[in-house]
Amino acid sequence: MTVSDNFLFADFQIDQKFRITAEILEQFVANRSQVMSVAYLADHTGHSPREITQICKKLQLAGLVKSTKNSSKVWMLVCDPNTITLEDVYRGVIANSRPLHDSANPQLGHSSGVDLLIMQATMEVNQSIFKHLRQFSLGRPRHSHFSNSRR
Repeated sequence: MTVSDNFLFADFQIDQKFRITAEILEQFVANRSQVMSVAYLADHTGHSPREITQICKKLQLAGLVKSTKNSSKVWMLVCDPNTITLEDVYRGVIANSRPLHDSANPQLGHSSGVDLLIMQATMEVNQSIFKHLRQFSLGRPRHSHFSNSRR
């Protein structure tokens, strides 16, 4: 196993955010009430309350959780826990990410042929990532033929 086998994404920061977001959603899936305090999530994941709150806000933008009683200290899952996939985790990680081409930045406003090509490739790669991540449910771990083929 090489070092790169330990990462799902080439970018270490995205990979870490993905893993932390998955840990948080896993807690929601495992808890029957599906209502979690930031303190509980911090205790059970080992991440700071500030980091938990930031991730829950992104998960809210992705439509997976919502804060209860106008408080960002208690969060509630708003979907069926059995339907949460790694695609949802990824969408939570990228929720509210700023696009590369920002209309507020005039230097990035001019699109070239290369920019359009990269944008098309990015869209296709993301669709492929979504398709593959959609196959893995947090509520139902699956065993793949790959785990048997490496023995």
